[in-house]
Amino acid sequence: MQTPLPIFLALCLSTLFGTTQTQAQCEADATIYLTDFIFTPSEFTISVGQTVAFVNAEGVHNVDGTAGDNPVPFFLEQSEGTIEGLCMGTFTFDIPGTYNFTSSVGVQPELGMNGTIVVDAVTIADQLYVLDDAGLSGQAFNTYLSSTFSNGLGEAPNESWVGDVDLNGLDNYTVFVPNNGAVDELMELMNLGSFDMLGFYDMAPALKYHVVPGIYMANDLENGMALPTAEGQSVTISIGVSGAMVDDATIIETDITAFNGVISGGADYLLRDGSRASCQYGH
Repeated sequence: MQTPLPIFLALCLSTLFGTTQTQAQCEADATIYLTDFIFTPSEFTISVGQTVAFVNAEGVHNVDGTAGDNPVPFFLEQSEGTIEGLCMGTFTFDIPGTYNFTSSVGVQPELGMNGTIVVDAVTIADQLYVLDDAGLSGQAFNTYLSSTFSNGLGEAPNESWVGDVDLNGLDNYTVFVPNNGAVDELMELMNLGSFDMLGFYDMAPALKYHVVPGIYMANDLENGMALPTAEGQSVTISIGVSGAMVDDATIIETDITAFNGVISGGADYLLRDGSRASCQYGH
């Protein structure tokens, strides 16, 4: 969520720099003002797809976002600020991540003219954390198929990640997620507790069988469609009187969207060839 300017600061800047005129020149979801030698605000968070305007109100500066660890580099040419506020340009942040920037004119970085924009996105992994009926299955997906996890303070590296599929990354996926009832039934069938279930030797490939590269909304599913999974085998779509099915499982809820894909769910068992384990999925 975007962090607004403090009220007193916004009023001060709008009076001093002519907010109405500046916004007409430089329309955006958020505005950063440049003065000697500071960005205001210097740190804040926006959502994916939002646009930030840079307005030079004092001094000679550029906006240099070419730091090597930025998801995408950006750069606005050097300009001299005016009391009205000179629109240097805008940049739309379509890729999530942390963007560091500075004014690289002379020694301005050393003087502290630096800033950070965090571009936040709701990923499949984020959705799995909050879906009420995902439960243990959501925990399993995030344990094995997410490169990071939330430790309560922020994202941290996940040492249990098996690689290849990253539900917290940039690649797009469609995920069929087991619900709590299905997981409970499966644990009873296999005589496993939740801890043993998460550590089951076949868990990672079983989860990958529920992950299809690409985004398939409900309207994209067609009778007879074969969808290759991240595990390597394919699931088959059929359309009947009760709606769409994946293999022998009826889809009962669809289109739970995220930045990097969509979650769909259904009922009944989903078996992959060569596996003795079965999984009912749904939400």
